[in-house]
Amino acid sequence: MSKTIKPDEYFNDGIFELARYGNQAIVKNNISPEDFLKFQEFYADKFVAKKTEICDMVKRLRNDTAKCDPIMLLQYCRDMAMMAQIGKYSEFDFSEDENIIVRVLEYMQSILVSTNQRNCVWTDAAKHESHMIETVELAKKLFVEIHHFYIYWGHFTLKNGIIESDLVNFIIEAQALYLVRGDRYQIFQLAPLQKLLPTHNDTLIELFGTSAIDILSGLEKLEYSLSQGSADAWNGILRSHREFVRESEEIENKYGIESAEMLDLFQRTFTKPNEQLLKNFEDALSTALNDVKTITGWDCRLIQALALQIGEDNSFFNNSEYAGWPVVEFPTSRKPFIEIDNKVYCFNYYSLFDNFYRIIQKEIFRCKPIYVDDWSNKQAQASEMMVEEIFCKLLPGAQTYRDNYYPVNNSLKQMNENDLLVLFDDVLIIIEVKAGSFPLTPPITDYSAHINAYKSLVEKADHQCYRTLLYINNGVKAKFYTSDKQEKVTICKSDFREVYTFSVTVDNINSFASKAEKLSFLSLKSKTISISYDDLMSYAEYFDSPLYFLHFLRQRKRATAVEKLSLQDELDHLGLYIEYNVYPYIFENVSDDVGRVFFTGYRENLDNYLCKLYHPELQAEKPLQEVPALIKDIVRIMEVQNIPHRVLLSSFLLDFSGDERTELVNAIDQTLKRKLQTTRPLPLLRFGDVRYCIFINIQNQPDMDYQARQDYAYATALRNQEKSLTWIDLHVDKALNILEVGGRECRAVDIKPDDFDRLQELSAEYAKSRVETAKRKSSNGKLGRNEYCPCGSERKYKRCCIDL
Repeated sequence: MSKTIKPDEYFNDGIFELARYGNQAIVKNNISPEDFLKFQEFYADKFVAKKTEICDMVKRLRNDTAKCDPIMLLQYCRDMAMMAQIGKYSEFDFSEDENIIVRVLEYMQSILVSTNQRNCVWTDAAKHESHMIETVELAKKLFVEIHHFYIYWGHFTLKNGIIESDLVNFIIEAQALYLVRGDRYQIFQLAPLQKLLPTHNDTLIELFGTSAIDILSGLEKLEYSLSQGSADAWNGILRSHREFVRESEEIENKYGIESAEMLDLFQRTFTKPNEQLLKNFEDALSTALNDVKTITGWDCRLIQALALQIGEDNSFFNNSEYAGWPVVEFPTSRKPFIEIDNKVYCFNYYSLFDNFYRIIQKEIFRCKPIYVDDWSNKQAQASEMMVEEIFCKLLPGAQTYRDNYYPVNNSLKQMNENDLLVLFDDVLIIIEVKAGSFPLTPPITDYSAHINAYKSLVEKADHQCYRTLLYINNGVKAKFYTSDKQEKVTICKSDFREVYTFSVTVDNINSFASKAEKLSFLSLKSKTISISYDDLMSYAEYFDSPLYFLHFLRQRKRATAVEKLSLQDELDHLGLYIEYNVYPYIFENVSDDVGRVFFTGYRENLDNYLCKLYHPELQAEKPLQEVPALIKDIVRIMEVQNIPHRVLLSSFLLDFSGDERTELVNAIDQTLKRKLQTTRPLPLLRFGDVRYCIFINIQNQPDMDYQARQDYAYATALRNQEKSLTWIDLHVDKALNILEVGGRECRAVDIKPDDFDRLQELSAEYAKSRVETAKRKSSNGKLGRNEYCPCGSERKYKRCCIDL
């Protein structure tokens, strides 16, 4: 009888049933079809009233914001957002209120640049502060109401048949993701721009008087001032305070509180404070860290191109359905700076860095329309080189080929193009790089643009990968050419055991990329992994071993085929890999009554690690799988020696679960101890779902030669011709340190015809020897008829070697 496992938390309100088991949560909708219609009717009928309520809130908020001092309002929002982020390294650390206040900052700025300021002078500072706080609280309440509004909108849309149900679910989720900020970890913030901007250097100087290097330098300074600058200023003030307290206590104890020395300390500290302390106070309490010109030193043409004055924008509060709502595109996403009293400020970190590249692109096109084609060509080349460099970092020693062409219907008159091919050991990676921009319009009003973007960036790339894969698979040798039809490389499909296809986007296309194959409106032809360049950088930072990366990649590809597995972020895949290793297998047999399996919290440790990398003093600890030292050594030797089949052999070992890894290490240890006591061969065998034959050769000790080991492995593989057997050689010294590793996958179909009969005879001999050994070890000298035969056939003894 199976044991019932009690959940850590349980909730049931008659409609939704929720049970949490550790990090896994099961949500079940128990509502009947009849009750669902009533539920839908209720929300649909109240949709217009809810919409009117929010419109009134937006109108009131705009009026209240116009009465605030803009600098004080933005400072207050900035400080509230800063306080909300102190000491937090993962999105799971933030409460809903803390997430909202970060959004409120850019919303307040968007209202200010879209609203003519009232000539309202507050004579009472306390009343102004109270009004300002009430305005921000109203904005926070508005964001909460917006979350509720999506439910009303969804049921209204469904009831009236405006959009089909699958798309409604997509739009609501896409709209929620539309408001998420922070495309990349801070350690990688400038990395894409460092690759992309220099290609446009001459045009940047021509139009804005600022070189790419100067832009990057200014962005680096802004990144510090908008993130760490305020905290460092406060820390400096606290250090000065501690130093003052320490020194004053020493003077009081030695000379007394009214001594000349104490008076001198007060004068030095408060009458003539040092320059650094003054700067710390200025940075902490003023807008010094938000002053764009002072911080960056950029040419005014560039600064003005990225700034809006109070009331300058006419698009945010237009006559559209959701004018001024925090669900549409903010002016800050197009112009991140705000000009107040002839000075330009930057208050919002995310508005600047999430959108900077596309903002610069639009400004260049506005100033110089003829540059559009040049931009596209340079961007495409730079993007492909960026991705190539990342894969070279992930797979050191790999062969890479960019801008590859191949014939259509065997004729070079017409050619298809592939962006990037990566060859590593017996692995081939086919990559398409998409540098197109993702729409800034909101899904709730322009969902077709988002669908078309996914079709262009994901579906089209998948089809291109599939087309290249077909070309490789359709012939013995696939030749690739340069654009001028010069032969570049020939690829034989038989040389590759694993083939992966990738779609890499320069723009971060949000969390849908991690589950692109689950989107109903996409028609994908292969198990293409869709990933942003930002997430690819995270993988390059995390993996310092190509073999571990390729083992993860194997699981990542399998996950695309698990229909019910739907993850919310690319790094959820890595988090699950760290936790469960071969994680797709866990979900392949999910019961039919479960719709989709979602996971949260599995990337929390990764968030902590990758966030802390920006601050080396935090000593970020990388979350890792537990891998026994012996297996680590074996994988390391494979990497160092670049042995053939190293990807297959390492993946075979790394596929083992935690307990299986321990059993394997113990079995190898025991065999090593026995080998020290005897010179006869002692192959380590295992049959069943996992089949292997491991030879351990001790340096300068007589043993089976290479041909004998190969014959033994293939002869053993012949006992079950439906499954392969992995042969591994471990060469160790007298101190049992691993010196060399070898091996391969042994399959009956790979045996040469001239060797088949000889190996069949050997197979029978080895089978007879194993049966006799098993009989000797049994208590009664016999084997049970229904036991699995020890020969390795994986058939019952009565149907296999019983007559031997």
